[in-house]
Order: sequence, then structure tokens, then C-alpha cells
Amino acid sequence: MWLFISLLCLSGLAFSVVRASLPERRGISLTLSTLPALACALSTPWASRVNVQVLSQTLDSFTVLQDLCVIVIVESVLLALLLLRLMRHDGGRAHAFLRALATLPALGAVFGAFLLLVFVFNTTTGWSFLHLGCLLALALGLLMGGGTLLVRQLFRDVDSRLEVLLFLAFVQGVLAMFLPLLARGGVVPSRADDHPFWAIPLAAALALACLAMAFVVRRATLLIGR
Repeated sequence: MWLFISLLCLSGLAFSVVRASLPERRGISLTLSTLPALACALSTPWASRVNVQVLSQTLDSFTVLQDLCVIVIVESVLLALLLLRLMRHDGGRAHAFLRALATLPALGAVFGAFLLLVFVFNTTTGWSFLHLGCLLALALGLLMGGGTLLVRQLFRDVDSRLEVLLFLAFVQGVLAMFLPLLARGGVVPSRADDHPFWAIPLAAALALACLAMAFVVRRATLLIGR
């Protein structure tokens, strides 16, 4: 179960990198990319109180996976509607407010940063919680800031980044729909010795991931060739 929860958190971090790249000014993008790292640093007092047993129960809980998938699906749908609205270029204060909402980090990224902090606290000795929290926040901020700069370099205009983000929102929502099925597993009752129940959803998820990668590579090639 921990693998699927970790996958959602990692996708949330990657998703937040693309969302942070939307502003036209580079400084604003870098600031937004560090928000999960800031949340990681601020959550140090709470993360230090979580022991490894609670962490294991959380990562092995099917209920946690289901709840996280529901949050990701709702977030992906709302973000897709928001991006479609932004693509109309209406302008005005409402447009600026909606764009600001679209740049906020994904909830999965914040949750993943917290789980990573708890994991580091429970597996590292000889360091204070404050030092570990600051170092992890710094490393996460540098990683996400570098990823944001890379996205801005590959997709130089805002419209291209909006298109990429819209497609990734669709892919992330579909993956969140399939992950509980993959985690539950099971066998098709009519043919118990046939392929497992999760084979078809897994194939669909892999196909979507390949499509997403092909789309991103194609857009990057077109933009770099201009």
C-alpha cells in the first residue's frame, strides 16, 4: 500500500512543479515552488511527535489511500475546469485571481513532504529535529526550484505550460481512479486462474503515462525548435 501512497505524493510534487511555473515572472515561480518546502519546515513540531508505528499504519492503510485518491480526483477536476477558464484570456482581476489559484501546490505534495519529514525523523540519529527539518526543507526547495526552472526552459510561453498542466491534471485524475483498484487486487471470479484483476487498470495507467511522456517530449521538441 505504501508504494501507491508514495506514488501519489511524488506525482503531487511533480504536479506542483509544473503549477509553480505558470507565472510569467521567474522570481514568483521560484517562490511558489518552495511552498511545499516551507510547509515541510513549519510542520517540524508536529512531525517530530509521530513515531514509526503511526507512519507504518498510515502508509499501509487502504482508507488513507482511498481518501487521498478522492482528494486528488477532486483537485484534478477543479484544476482542469480552472485551466480551461484561464485559456480564454478574459483578463481582469478575476483572471489574475484564478491564475493565482492554479499556481498553488497540490495537496498531495504537502502531504508527501510531511510523510518524508516523519520518515527522516524516525530513521536518522545524531541530528536534532530542527536541523533535519531545515536541511530537508532546503533540499526539497532546491529540487523543486530546479524543476520549475527546467519546465520554464522547456515550455517558454505560458499557453504551452497551461496545456501541459491540463493534460497532467487529466492523467493524474485517471491514475487516482485506478490506484485503489490496483491496491485492492483480487481475481476475476469467473476465471480465477486468469490474469489478476488489476491487469487491465495497470495497462491503462501505463498507457496514459506513456501518452503523457510522449506529449511532453513532443511539446518540448517543438518549442525548442522554434
